[in-house]
Amino acid sequence: MLIAEYDYETDIEVQREEAYEEGERAGRIEGERAGRIEGERAGRIEGERTGRSEGELFKLVKMTVKKLKKGNTAEETAKMLEEPIEMIQMIYDVADEYAPEYDVENIFKKCR
Repeated sequence: MLIAEYDYETDIEVQREEAYEEGERAGRIEGERAGRIEGERAGRIEGERTGRSEGELFKLVKMTVKKLKKGNTAEETAKMLEEPIEMIQMIYDVADEYAPEYDVENIFKKCR
């Protein structure tokens, strides 16, 4: 026959440790969930910013190539589009590599 002695202090200590471990586990799970949500939110915001920025550049390249095809100089195009001459000149320089087709997609990729 096995006789186990009940020790109140030991019982309380074991319960306290088990509660602590359970709380730590629950806290870790909640922290991971909150971190994942915050990470997704930050990623979405950054993705939207990048998308807008690239969309603006693509549109600028497209409009610049149209002006280039019409025979406008980089200076004239910069004034018409109200963009810095350095930016327009860079697009013109890249576009020259793709003459005479002026593939806007490839020009854009190289300008990024």
